Amino acid sequence: MSAASTCDIYFIRHGETDWNLQDRIQGHTDIPLNATGISQALRLGRLLSDIPFSAAFSSDLSRAQQTAELVLKPRSLPITASLALRERSAGILEGMNKDKFEEGV
Repeated sequence: MSAASTCDIYFIRHGETDWNLQDRIQGHTDIPLNATGISQALRLGRLLSDIPFSAAFSSDLSRAQQTAELVLKPRSLPITASLALRERSAGILEGMNKDKFEEGV
């Protein structure tokens, strides 16, 4: 009988957005990566360049998809986008600064 196979799973959070920088609640609002977020994703891609990924999954939001694309660059691995991987919705609170939220405004 052969040894059991293993599977390593890497969870990667999206790079920085302007709303992260402004400490705003994001949720389902589709905010793109900013220049720092792009740089973060490219750097992580270089750090993970020796990892032989066999599959990639992403939220359907652009910040997550763009992060995945940049991390996996220049590999030709397709990225499966899924609504099920979105962060949870914050409803009417999305876009609100966290300090205002904590003040109860």
